[in-house]
Amino acid sequence: MKDARRKTQSLGDAILAVLVRNKEGLNAGQIREQLEQSGFDIEEYSQPLGAVMTAAQRLVEADKITRKTTDENGVVFSYLDPIHALGRDAMTRKPGQAPIPPARKRLDF
Repeated sequence: MKDARRKTQSLGDAILAVLVRNKEGLNAGQIREQLEQSGFDIEEYSQPLGAVMTAAQRLVEADKITRKTTDENGVVFSYLDPIHALGRDAMTRKPGQAPIPPARKRLDF
């Protein structure tokens, strides 16, 4: 047990943790700075900024974070609160999906 090591956090998990703490959202450069400040070894990647962008995009595709483009900061990533994600998924339909059936009125006789 003496030689047991703590598993290092994945880049995706580290980005998610940074965005949870920064509700206003961050661009890739700001995420990289926050990762460095938190002690995450981002320099193990040959292209740290590219790695951040790739990992963040995968989190967008997994519906864990959102991505928007602003005039001020360029591409900004924000944490997607799971409660809001449920509402968003319920209101959006992907091509080829059946429509959401209307709620049925319950009749008590």
